[in-house]
Amino acid sequence: MNFAQGIWVIGAGKIGSALAEKGRQAKMEVKLISRPEYDMTQPEEVKRLFDSVNHLPSVIVNTIGLLYDAEHTPEKSLAAFKADWFYESLRVNALPVIWMAQCLSKKLSKHNEFIFIILSARVSSLSDNHLGVGIAIAPANVRSICSLKISVLNGLGVFLKPRFVAIIPAPLRRP
Repeated sequence: MNFAQGIWVIGAGKIGSALAEKGRQAKMEVKLISRPEYDMTQPEEVKRLFDSVNHLPSVIVNTIGLLYDAEHTPEKSLAAFKADWFYESLRVNALPVIWMAQCLSKKLSKHNEFIFIILSARVSSLSDNHLGVGIAIAPANVRSICSLKISVLNGLGVFLKPRFVAIIPAPLRRP
């Protein structure tokens, strides 16, 4: 893979920041994309980012995600499940991937050599569920990955040569 066009790391949390730093240490051209410059949880902001460039990087790595906030902690039981938090999890963890794929479909051709990587924290897997996150966060991660694969397979764009990779560090296992 030629990294001549650089790499975009979307999300400046721990994973995104560490990845950007490693890329810079390896002498790659790295653009770290995060709030407040671009809020990738808003469709118009995703579009604004992609509309602002004439050429895509060689690799885009999406690391954005939400596990909890000041008002919500990971659900440890079905009794703790809140539909509004589930929808917020989908909005932050799944929809940006779909919006990025829509924008990519307008920019890529079968001649592009390009990789789109979706990283997800291990804590979203059922094998590492001591935080109790399988109820809201795991479905959002599965949804984003499946939506991306479906969009590719259904020909949302001309994704013939570009490669798409979704990484969840631990496999999903039945309890």
